[in-house]
Order: sequence, then C-alpha cells, then structure tokens
Amino acid sequence: MTGLTPALRRMATDRRLGPRAIRIYAYLADELDFQDYKPVKLLRLHRELRIDRADVSKTLRALCDHGYLDPGEREGSRGPRTYRLRYAVRRVEVGKSPTIQFARSA
Repeated sequence: MTGLTPALRRMATDRRLGPRAIRIYAYLADELDFQDYKPVKLLRLHRELRIDRADVSKTLRALCDHGYLDPGEREGSRGPRTYRLRYAVRRVEVGKSPTIQFARSA
C-alpha cells in the first residue's frame, strides 16, 4: 500500500486504539489490499512483531470492530481468517460490521 489513506490518517488520532493496533495495522498495510481478502496467520504476527498471540487476536478484532479491517471467511475449517483493508473509516458500533453508504443523486 502506498500513500496515506483516510483510514490510516484517522488511525493516527483514534484514541480507542493503542500502539499495538497501530503496529499491527502498519504491518498488515504492506500485506493486504482493499479488494481481495487475504489470510492472516496469528502466529506470524506473534513472531514477527513480538506481540502475545492472544493480544494479536484481540487487536485484530478491535481493528475490525472499529472499521479499519474487513474480516472475511476462514480458509478451510481450521485455516487462518482472511482480512482486507478498508480505505476509509466511519463510526460504527462495536460488534457491528461497517457499511458503505452511497450518496443519492438528485
């Protein structure tokens, strides 16, 4: 990913997320894109970022809950969960999936 997206700019001032979320998001920004869901292995993030595995899982969930990542399906029954980046973030209720709203033309 290149350049600052609206989501990345918002993350810099989002007080709901801590430094761990910023580290994970910055790492994933180079791995994921905005269209295709790609697998994210918790063990890989745990090892490369030296973050506790349980904390990686909680942080990924928080990034989804706050609209920075879109969660996808698992690869197989026991495979890694897939994610994709969101270009822009709007306020969402925790636990609800963010939706895209289109402006109606007059």
